[in-house]
Amino acid sequence: MWPYKTVTRRQLEEKKDLVERLLVRLGAVPTHLGQPHPVSTYGPGMGETHLSRRAVYRYGGSFYRVDEVLFREKPFLVIECASREEDARNNAMEDADPFPWDLGEAELLAELRTVLEGEVVMDNIRLAEPALDYEDQVMAYKEAFLRSGDSFAGCAGLETAESYAHWLDFEGRLSKQYGEGYVPSTVRLGVRAADNKVVGIIDLRHRLNPFLLRFGGNIGYSVLPGERGKGYAGEMLRQMLGLCRERGLERVLVTCDKENPASARVILRNGGVLENEVPDEAGLGKSGFIQRYWIDLERGGDTP
Repeated sequence: MWPYKTVTRRQLEEKKDLVERLLVRLGAVPTHLGQPHPVSTYGPGMGETHLSRRAVYRYGGSFYRVDEVLFREKPFLVIECASREEDARNNAMEDADPFPWDLGEAELLAELRTVLEGEVVMDNIRLAEPALDYEDQVMAYKEAFLRSGDSFAGCAGLETAESYAHWLDFEGRLSKQYGEGYVPSTVRLGVRAADNKVVGIIDLRHRLNPFLLRFGGNIGYSVLPGERGKGYAGEMLRQMLGLCRERGLERVLVTCDKENPASARVILRNGGVLENEVPDEAGLGKSGFIQRYWIDLERGGDTP
């Protein structure tokens, strides 16, 4: 059932047509890559799903496709991105930040230029152990998240750490903070190979206590504001799943807010299967609901 009264499906598709024309105006070239794929809605009580047949466009060495996310208030458009032809062919594309469907042409051009001028480098990031060399960058990461008001997901309590040395004392600090609820974890930095910049942080909790089983999951992650929409979250999760296998884990739980479609797609493209949605009694997100996804590691959960 179409959930909106002020916009029709036809109007949304016509706006996508405009976005594709603007992509061509900016120099993007249509390809024959990609396959029809289901697109679902996001938000409590919404149930719209349709089959998207949008074309994939090549710009420079990367690939792009116009897609949608249907939030409770109104539709948004999103540009899916991939740095490899294989990923575009297999629909394994990452989302840039979504934008409202009803932007004017000039605003749409600005959004598209931001996406096209970004660098999609999913295969150019590594997970590094937090070392003293990264002190300044990690503390700057903390300040960036405090300024933006974003969630410190996967940051192992960075928001309350008094210093970098204090943050690095994961066991001592977190066991004191959580007491019997403490769970050991492995923390890694997502470091871009080209310039050794910390662009993300990811945290693997070695087991699930009752809180993590219902809300937090085994793995949390975040990406630096300004570095999103480049595939980093998906690649960080893919590499962390490899560490999970090394630890002998058979499956892991990854969760996200129901109105965080970018994170949901990262999980789905790494093999996540939605088990259910639960009320966000912990207040972790904005929608009031937490989606719980399981990734089966024995079936190769890091393959989109």
